[in-house]
Amino acid sequence: MRTRLTDPIHDFLLPFFKSTEEGRWLPKTTGAYAPFCPRRVVLSKIVGALSQPTTFDQRYSSEVTASARSLLESGWTSAGKLWGDFRCKDTEHCGIILRSQILSRCPRCFGPIHYLRRELKSDTGIEARPDGVLFLEPLRGYVVYKVATKNAKVITEAKRSGSLPYQSDVYGTAFAASLLEKELPVVGRLILWLSKSSPLPFHYWYLDGVGKNLFLEQEILLKETSARVSSGDLLSVKGRCRTVVDAKGCKYAPFCLDGMYESLITRTRCK
Repeated sequence: MRTRLTDPIHDFLLPFFKSTEEGRWLPKTTGAYAPFCPRRVVLSKIVGALSQPTTFDQRYSSEVTASARSLLESGWTSAGKLWGDFRCKDTEHCGIILRSQILSRCPRCFGPIHYLRRELKSDTGIEARPDGVLFLEPLRGYVVYKVATKNAKVITEAKRSGSLPYQSDVYGTAFAASLLEKELPVVGRLILWLSKSSPLPFHYWYLDGVGKNLFLEQEILLKETSARVSSGDLLSVKGRCRTVVDAKGCKYAPFCLDGMYESLITRTRCK
């Protein structure tokens, strides 16, 4: 039931989710935001309209990762191990685009080719953009991979301790593998960490299978959240964090962990 206290909150939230010429906004998620938190996705919609410019540190890290990924793409393409979509680099005289193939050079002009990352989407709002897909003959199948660059100390510690990769990378590769398995015999997922300063040290994790259970778990939660947003029941969308550890790195943690906020949000419903 709405009250005098919650009316202003509801009135502030609702315009962000109204229908537009492109259709009604519905939540979606990618591996970067997994495991999926309904409240975080909803609040991100609001904050996104008022988001701050990307910082220099963020741009630097992104560019370093992109460069490392590009070098791997070039090497694996030349070796005939990379599957996907390609475009001839000679866009002036050729520029042909070839899809869903394993190529090492342009079949028309025999020049170098550029790898095009796939954008994958499910009908329920799960999205994935894998760094690439490798064909590994010893495994008799395809492997979805994710590349990240880290400080050398972080990589060395991960190797020493035997720690697991980030949850977001595990879910992200599971999303991509699950969406690709209709097209390919995907047998596993590869998460590769490279040092920012040099190729060494590096560390990797190989995860067997497509991670379908992770995909289905998140798909169910996304459907439930979409139903709440469609009905305008925004204030009852709950977060997934229950402890400070759960909320590490989430800027919306106070809404889930502060008793006053939680009491206000979860005990009211918008009609």
